[in-house]
Amino acid sequence: MSAARFALLAALVALVTGCPAKKSAPQEAQSAAAPALSVSLDAGAAILDASGPRDAVRNLLHYTNAEITLSSRVDNPRDYPEHLVDGKPQTAWNGKTGDKNAWIEVKLAPEVHVESLAITAGFDKGALFEQNLRITKLRVERNGEWLLDAPLDPMLRAPQRIRVDRPGGTFKLTVMDTVRGTNPGWQEIVVSELMVFGTAPKEVLLPEAKLPRITIATGSARAPSRFAQPSDLTFEGREGTTTRDICVAWKKELMSLIVAAQHGGMGFDGYDEKSVVCMEVAAPALEGVLPDGWSLPAAVKRAYFDGVAASDERYLALRRKDGKIVVGPQYSYANDIGDSGYPLASRVAVVQAGSGPALLVASVSISPYSEGMLPDGGAGPAMTWTAEHEGRVCRFLPAQMLCDERNLTIFRKQKLDGAERAAFEKAPKVDLPPLDFRTGHMQTRDGE
Repeated sequence: MSAARFALLAALVALVTGCPAKKSAPQEAQSAAAPALSVSLDAGAAILDASGPRDAVRNLLHYTNAEITLSSRVDNPRDYPEHLVDGKPQTAWNGKTGDKNAWIEVKLAPEVHVESLAITAGFDKGALFEQNLRITKLRVERNGEWLLDAPLDPMLRAPQRIRVDRPGGTFKLTVMDTVRGTNPGWQEIVVSELMVFGTAPKEVLLPEAKLPRITIATGSARAPSRFAQPSDLTFEGREGTTTRDICVAWKKELMSLIVAAQHGGMGFDGYDEKSVVCMEVAAPALEGVLPDGWSLPAAVKRAYFDGVAASDERYLALRRKDGKIVVGPQYSYANDIGDSGYPLASRVAVVQAGSGPALLVASVSISPYSEGMLPDGGAGPAMTWTAEHEGRVCRFLPAQMLCDERNLTIFRKQKLDGAERAAFEKAPKVDLPPLDFRTGHMQTRDGE
């Protein structure tokens, strides 16, 4: 086998497994309808050669105009559908609570050829893998016709490959069976990553990678009620005479949930109330001038264990004209399992939008890019980094602020090398998010 062909196969293996090819080959789901595919180098080369004059095998979700529809999403403001395809094992798509037969539909151009699908059986992040439901069988259909029922290994964290060898079209993946996690309160299908490997003619390929368009199925019901978790307690929008009043009320509600969880056998045994922190801290610098009657005297730090991780969050604390303190948007977030570490830099500013003054919060951060990570989460020899620029917009009303639902990614630059990372960290630049001045909403552009 030629050196070029070997390098191409090694790149594909590294992309599927998230580690160097010499470590291990991708796990492949098998079924009676799909005979075992050898992962020897010669067999792999034959697969690549089958593409003929087409371009190299790549993730078609990022390099063609793919569209994804999901059966549902969990009722949680921090879990986004885009987590399914963002290349980060530490994030995941969560279906709604109780949606045991959740499904993913992928629409691809008919000109492409799909060699295989790669999907994680669950949430590939620390102890969350064992705590959540994991998929053991997945039904694969193409254009409404059954292709195969693929078993997944619920003990394997890395993406597992399912050979399909079909032209493009609409592929539907439906969860058929799962294994229960160690946390009985979590009843959501959770998938860290989905990839679709194949080839495409040059006229279909995009000039640069981007995230696919993702929508939630029409008519998807709201997630049914479930046992309330500490993270369900809202903090933004709370009011009080002082930040201390706000913190005391929040902490009281938090501990009532913890006690209920303990009595209901839902975990949190030995929860230490003394470890819960809610306190006033200095406010970040503010650019611009707040509307008449509003001021920014302080911020609030909130640190506690939410059932998944120990988090450390910072919120703006604004004072209204009537003297009441209102908890504003979050401007910094980190936890002990690697989520959204403190931004390298952030900005808080007031600008004039078409509908009146708007408060903008923007930040930039950097994180490992999963394609270069080893199975243990360490940095592999091909480790690269992702720079992410996020922002949020809040509009002022007479007695409150109305903020966008969540932080939106304004721009993401993937695959920074070591030198680019060092330069980025030395002088991170935070641009304020662009606004549609007619609506006051933020404009976004995802992708590289």
